[in-house]
Amino acid sequence: MLVDRGWAPLGATREVLPDVAVGAGEREVSGILDVLPIRPQSRPAARRRAGWPRVLLFPTEADVESALDVDVEARIILLDPGLPDGFERQWRPSLGFGPERHLGYAIQWFAFALLTAVLFVSLNLRRVGADQEPDPS
Repeated sequence: MLVDRGWAPLGATREVLPDVAVGAGEREVSGILDVLPIRPQSRPAARRRAGWPRVLLFPTEADVESALDVDVEARIILLDPGLPDGFERQWRPSLGFGPERHLGYAIQWFAFALLTAVLFVSLNLRRVGADQEPDPS
């Protein structure tokens, strides 16, 4: 059974990998049972390299079996955050701003939609004067 130990900080390049060694001996693990992540159709497969550790963004069961030369489950255990030998497990992307930044952008587009609707209605309504006859067509 594979164990997802969390996110480890990546080095300056993909060639400089972090130390992810675990002490010798048996370990008891607990966590949440999940399936292996599925690669999005638009994302190409990761470049393969020999040796360990190896960066695999979306490993398939066949990828892991061929790399380890053992049979593995198609499931994975997401390691409990309280257990040792793990990395960042409560990972959230830090983009430097929250969702509030997009509020102004949303208001801008709703204002454009409202302006478009008002212009459409005002330009497509014609007033028929008292001395003009309405167009029969």
